[in-house]
Amino acid sequence: MGVSRDISKYKQREKVQAAIYQISEAAHTAQKLEQLYGALHEIVGELMPAENFYIALYNTESGILEFPYFIDEYDQAPASKKLGKGLTEYVLRTGKPLLASREGFDELVKSGEVEQFGTPPVEWLGAPLIAQGRVFGVVVVQSYSSGVRYGEEEQHILMFVSSQVAAAIQRVQAEEILRESEERYRTVIYASPGSVFLLNSDGNILDLDMPRHLKYRPEILVTSHIYDLIHEKDQERFEHELKNCTSTGNMGEFEVYSRDQSIIYQVLLAPIKTESQSSNTIVCNLYDISERKKLEADAIRAAKLESIEAFAGGLAHDFNNLLSSIGLNISLARLQMGNDLDMRESLRHAEHSVQMARGISKQLMSFTRGGTPDKVEVDLRPLLEDSVKFALSGSPVVPEFNLPQNLWVVEIDPSQINQVIHNLAINAAQAMPEGGTLTVSGKNVEAGKIKYRSKGSYLEDNYVMITFEDTGDGISSKILDRIFDPYFTTRDEGSGLGLFSCHTILNKHKGWISAASLPGQGGTFTFYLPATAGTVDRVPEIERFDLGSGRILVMDDKKEIRRVMTNLIEVLGYQVETVIDGKEAVVHYRTAQEKDEPFDVVILDLTVPAGLGGLDTVKQLRKLDPHLKAIVSSGHVTHDALENYQKYGFAGVIHKPCTGEQLSRVLVSVMAESGKEKKVLDSQA
Repeated sequence: MGVSRDISKYKQREKVQAAIYQISEAAHTAQKLEQLYGALHEIVGELMPAENFYIALYNTESGILEFPYFIDEYDQAPASKKLGKGLTEYVLRTGKPLLASREGFDELVKSGEVEQFGTPPVEWLGAPLIAQGRVFGVVVVQSYSSGVRYGEEEQHILMFVSSQVAAAIQRVQAEEILRESEERYRTVIYASPGSVFLLNSDGNILDLDMPRHLKYRPEILVTSHIYDLIHEKDQERFEHELKNCTSTGNMGEFEVYSRDQSIIYQVLLAPIKTESQSSNTIVCNLYDISERKKLEADAIRAAKLESIEAFAGGLAHDFNNLLSSIGLNISLARLQMGNDLDMRESLRHAEHSVQMARGISKQLMSFTRGGTPDKVEVDLRPLLEDSVKFALSGSPVVPEFNLPQNLWVVEIDPSQINQVIHNLAINAAQAMPEGGTLTVSGKNVEAGKIKYRSKGSYLEDNYVMITFEDTGDGISSKILDRIFDPYFTTRDEGSGLGLFSCHTILNKHKGWISAASLPGQGGTFTFYLPATAGTVDRVPEIERFDLGSGRILVMDDKKEIRRVMTNLIEVLGYQVETVIDGKEAVVHYRTAQEKDEPFDVVILDLTVPAGLGGLDTVKQLRKLDPHLKAIVSSGHVTHDALENYQKYGFAGVIHKPCTGEQLSRVLVSVMAESGKEKKVLDSQA
């Protein structure tokens, strides 16, 4: 079965990438800032509604806020002014993007954070313009219509694009300044947002602006060489660009690393000329673009992760369909065979293996975004012991367990929490390559006995606390706050996703994880999970098939699924018809109604390639029969229709792969709403 892909996300990403290139091109071609602002307005308008758009710039020397570009359907451009308490100034103060609805704006006004200026918009979205870690302006879109709203996606896009806008404005500002006469070059230098140097043709520093991101005093840098600030691998490139600028009179633009490689600079070289002759004096502007580069790298990583997620989702879906066919055939064999107890036991083990294999697909989805937890009540002790021992097998690390018998029960997705335990154990083993001890402890934490992370408020519920304590070298305090960040790793072979996935999974379980360590004293990882009032039934439930009667319509595009479903459901006592897609299902359902032989229940596959899937089919069937009893079936691991099937018009759900017992119970449960009685066939008899 093919995989449904979110085409709109890919198209939006392509638009954002195209916008980045367009902004860069506009910065190169615009002769004046007014031209650039108009181009930026048009580019942003391709990404989101931007009929009302403005750019505000703050001059730190004069303390004046200016509005050089202001397009609005109601208000005129505000006059230059001192900072007040408008939404624009709020973004300038916080340095963070702001999405404010009318209600959100009223709340900010009530709290005293902002004051009303101009016509109040229905929605206001602004992002800071940042250079060298300093907010120097704001780019804003706003709407006066309830039909034009912005959301989290538009906020992320505008924030990402704002870094490109800031760089473009800086570039054109610098070019305008450099067109001034040589007599005013000091004004040019001090007006630039970057660190600006005056160089001779050999790269010696003649003069400089107050460097905003360099750890040197100006008097030390003057008479030094620009190469003293540049990493050695980039010095040859710098020398080549400097010679080209001097000999041709053309501007040069390129990127280099700082001497310690902690900063990425965008370098702009421009010759200073008089009316009569060329000069060997060069203005060199260094912009710190490290944050912009990081955002670009994060966007690429996010795109890769989204591709992995789509692949993992499709793989899990196809894998579960295959497992469903295997599992249902095993259930059918158990029903049709005689009283050979040994054979029954072998088939039951095979069926159990199928359900274990389903956990693999769930872990595959957990790797990407954690997946939606399929929670059951679990005693953590055996899960901890089995998972830790398995993860440490073959390593020189010895596990020790301190888990009290009265440890509270938790409601979790066992396969996802197993991944958390596995990752923490592997992390401990990597921290102790020469061997050591991993102590796993558990503790019941009553409500009101612990504060929630950094919020300072005490927890109102009971939690189970699990601690992993190793005897390794510990974690440096410099990186301790970053270890749960995506892609962060200190190991060459690491992916940086292990601890990040732990953090993601525990968040989805309404828990959390923290780390503590001192160099040379080992590391301690502690995670919390909400405790439940339930208990784990240690007496195995007797597996049984619930028999029934009635007419069932099965829609599935897989021939093997249709075949085994037909045979199994008939053995359970029902009459069965099967169809390939939703179009056939509607025809069969209408025909059965006309013959006065209606179906009692329909089972609809969620997705059908190039055909009508379950969601659309159930809508059409409900038009024929408002009292329709429908069951959604899918091999997808994560889909809202599987978690909240009632919202989509279904009365039940079948997660592939399922066992014969599970299928029979869902059928009987849905049939019971029609007053159908059930019979029971003990599958162990």
